[in-house]
Amino acid sequence: MIQLHCEKPTLFKGRHFNHLLIIQAVRWYVSYKLSYRDVCDLMAERGVTVVHTTVLRWVQRFVPVFERKWKKYARPVGSSWRVDETYIKGVPSVSRYTLVIPKLRHPTEGIRLV
Repeated sequence: MIQLHCEKPTLFKGRHFNHLLIIQAVRWYVSYKLSYRDVCDLMAERGVTVVHTTVLRWVQRFVPVFERKWKKYARPVGSSWRVDETYIKGVPSVSRYTLVIPKLRHPTEGIRLV
């Protein structure tokens, strides 16, 4: 079994919940577009009772800090885009889609239908 780091970082001093629980709740809210109550339900399934206003406060407090830390490691996205068309067989109402694919990314990531 993996041992988790138990010391609280200074960012989480004074919080009643474990910093790993706070990070997990904020991650679920941001990553999966869940409501605060949905996050509370997921936490309750795992044995942690938390109120939706607490999750709201965590998101307001920690998302800007996490964003600043993430920007240190994020790669810049290119400004050049490649446009391609494809035909999808079996869709009678629409016979052609235009795909917009970022030039510097992997071809399967970030595909948008226009």
